[in-house]
Amino acid sequence: MQEELNTVLAEVVERLNNRDYAGVKSKGCYLLRGIPEDLRIAARHRAFDEGITFRDMIIKSLRQYLDNNSKKGGNEDGRNDND
Repeated sequence: MQEELNTVLAEVVERLNNRDYAGVKSKGCYLLRGIPEDLRIAARHRAFDEGITFRDMIIKSLRQYLDNNSKKGGNEDGRNDND
């Protein structure tokens, strides 16, 4: 039994180290933790009301934030020169 578990574990580790898996991680899949529940729920409802996905809501919000920030003298990445 232990030998079978070690084999399965070795396969899992190999897959995690596989370049294909690493490529998936680098394509923009992020886990956001610590978002207040009321904010998340309100955003999901707003996205639904606008007929867009939660993902599209986040992208739209980030673009608006960066556009507004660049008009205030921020850099392209949203940071001010003092950051």
